[in-house]
Amino acid sequence: MLKYRNSRRRYRHPPGFPAIRLASDHDVDIEVIAGGPRSRSQPGLTTSIPVHRIIPPVQISYQLTTDDYRQAIQTFRKHNRRSRWNVRGYYFSFFLCLCVAVTATVVDPHEPGLPVILCMVSIVLAYCLWYAPYETARKLMRGNVSAQESHLLELTDGGLQSQSESSSAHMDWKMFCGWAENEKVFLILYAAYSFIPVPKRAMTEAQQQEFRALLQNHVTERMKS
Repeated sequence: MLKYRNSRRRYRHPPGFPAIRLASDHDVDIEVIAGGPRSRSQPGLTTSIPVHRIIPPVQISYQLTTDDYRQAIQTFRKHNRRSRWNVRGYYFSFFLCLCVAVTATVVDPHEPGLPVILCMVSIVLAYCLWYAPYETARKLMRGNVSAQESHLLELTDGGLQSQSESSSAHMDWKMFCGWAENEKVFLILYAAYSFIPVPKRAMTEAQQQEFRALLQNHVTERMKS
């Protein structure tokens, strides 16, 4: 229970709580409840003060797989503006090449040159759209020894602490510039094209909610689709 004595001026407040200004000369007890604290004092005082919920540390133990990286890459593609437009351009070009190739074959079946070229372009675009995420994820896992190790991740209001068999690092929340999620992974962005994937399979439903709340409170912005 927190107690404030009012003397008609603004007081220094505890960390995590907003500044409080009251219009009463009575002592006021502040009770922290879900949705914010509610004051209890003399009749007529009905001040309600919203605060950020204090979230306990979240600890997650996991080992990344190739599929975790693939999910993270696809999530990044979906939420990063430049990558999203690139993917849309690939889809448009892929279907356009296929349609033109089929039309050219029907109109002039004795001239296979253009349809063959367009089919080859379609194959390259199909590789970029569907196979490239798998190949990139496989290379990331194979080329990064630490990615193959077991990880212990602890998230608090002070930042993110990561430990593995070969390394340990602490990063403040201000180092991250965005985050996203899909049904299988969380994605924390710390540079334009660099991110940390965290698999949801390693978390309970309650841990996922706490993880999401920490990201919402501390990371500058959520990557928008």
